[in-house]
Amino acid sequence: MNLTEVEFDENGKANGVTSKGETAKCKKVVCDPSYLSDKVHKVGKVSRAICIMSHPIPQTHDSHLAQTPKGKFIAFVTTEAETNQPEEDLKPVLGSVNEIFYDMYDRFEPCNDHEVDGCFISTSYDPTTHFEITVKDGVGMYSKITRKILDLSVDLSVASAAAEE
Repeated sequence: MNLTEVEFDENGKANGVTSKGETAKCKKVVCDPSYLSDKVHKVGKVSRAICIMSHPIPQTHDSHLAQTPKGKFIAFVTTEAETNQPEEDLKPVLGSVNEIFYDMYDRFEPCNDHEVDGCFISTSYDPTTHFEITVKDGVGMYSKITRKILDLSVDLSVASAAAEE
């Protein structure tokens, strides 16, 4: 979607989004920080690297994985960036690398009052590779939006029996 603008009423409450010259009316806006940069603040910087190597990663007990051809290793490294040169920071950890792909981006968190403006903004991706924090953020947003606790517990035997009927 090529979002142009979030629309607000005279009280500062979100009431629509405009894209390609058309406005869709709404009561709430749910988005990531890039859509409402004036309602977030920077909390850090993330550095990511994907590395193709011909040796195991140092200090991993020569761990081998079945996802790569014999003699090749892939390292996926993410961290809170402390400098603007992640390549230099990671060199001592990785050893020699055949190919490396870097990405660095700012991390943001919402600083708005969603009760006042109707904008529910997620946090940016953090450096974890398992998305635990992102899932917690999504569950928290669900609770804020619906004013209900998200219950992910399920009795699979009941769900399975219902599907068979």
